[in-house]
Amino acid sequence: MAAERDSLSVSEKRGPDRLFMPKGDFSAGVQFFYADLSSTDSEYLMLLQHLDANGTMMTLSPFLDYTYKDNRSVGVRAKYSSAKGGVSNADLSMLSDDLAVSLNDIQADSRTVQAEVFHRAYASLDKRGRIGVFTDVSLGYSYTRTSFSYNEESLDSYAAANRVKIAVHPGLMIFVTNSISTHVAIGIGGATYNHIDYYKNGEIVGTRDFSKVRFMLDVLDISFGLSFHI
Repeated sequence: MAAERDSLSVSEKRGPDRLFMPKGDFSAGVQFFYADLSSTDSEYLMLLQHLDANGTMMTLSPFLDYTYKDNRSVGVRAKYSSAKGGVSNADLSMLSDDLAVSLNDIQADSRTVQAEVFHRAYASLDKRGRIGVFTDVSLGYSYTRTSFSYNEESLDSYAAANRVKIAVHPGLMIFVTNSISTHVAIGIGGATYNHIDYYKNGEIVGTRDFSKVRFMLDVLDISFGLSFHI
């Protein structure tokens, strides 16, 4: 059974050791994210004139989580992401007519499937254990295929990317009832290894391998979640 949130106040613990998620809690839920982007929303495209660009991003992530110790849990998560974007028209001027570049009717469609395991640490913010913060550290593998089109015609070329990533996501969780919680989390970076194959006419025409470590707030790596606890 889910923990009686109001009864958690009997604990005399304070600070990060205050009980928020009791040992034995099992939860299942889903995370989601959607964004609609447009060139009219950006203040950083000063070099682009007559720009008409837009894009959408959607992510859906079901997960399972088990609390093996008070305020500590492990879980697995699957993720599907879709991103579409295009430039209908753009003139790129680098302060000189000799460096002008024009782009028209270019579209990209990217789809990603990912599996990961994660460890989560909680800390309660109130005596009743209804509001808390957490930090996820995850290890995941993802496969992404990105295809392109020009003037509404598909190009016979695409990129296939394989990625292994260690990521960190802090978040905030609120129990709306004893058995239902909502949360929001944001990525702050991590370490990745990437292998990308570039295909044209069904054959590999290029490859790229690279790794990077970066820590910064990623506004495109935000997720909202709903969990059911037993």
